[in-house]
Amino acid sequence: MADLSLLQNFIVDTVGNLETMENNLVKLETEPDNRDLINNMLTSIQTIRANLGYAIGDLSPVPLEKKSRMICTNLVYSNLSPLPWGN
Repeated sequence: MADLSLLQNFIVDTVGNLETMENNLVKLETEPDNRDLINNMLTSIQTIRANLGYAIGDLSPVPLEKKSRMICTNLVYSNLSPLPWGN
């Protein structure tokens, strides 16, 4: 069973990371080639996943994180545009 205080900390930290990701997505609309924004979102995804591991002790219920990490990594290290109207 997960420790309640760890879950509470996870929720607080996750809200902060999601707010950061939201702000980065808004900025990405006007700066579609800004790889730092994408990299920051990737870091937030990884942080949420790691924090979840500490909170519940089992990461197997989170299969989408791997796909999210792969998409962000491809955007950061390639010439792909994160938005259809970007270069």
